[in-house]
Amino acid sequence: MQNLLYNTATWPELHALLITVNYTAKEVAINAGGTILKLIKQSFIVYYKILKLKLYYSLLKIHFLINIWTLLNY
Repeated sequence: MQNLLYNTATWPELHALLITVNYTAKEVAINAGGTILKLIKQSFIVYYKILKLKLYYSLLKIHFLINIWTLLNY
């Protein structure tokens, strides 16, 4: 309801903890929840492209197995 995962980036307590553990974290700490969402989207795009290239240039056949017979709703 509150987008807790994104809003924690704005908590002063979290920043105090990060600075306590590593004093250089002050320069790289994220201060906005929207920044986290953008970083996640950018990372997904980058790793999606990397995985796509790895699968395309794979020397072996890749088999995917999906077990649908053990679903609870039969």
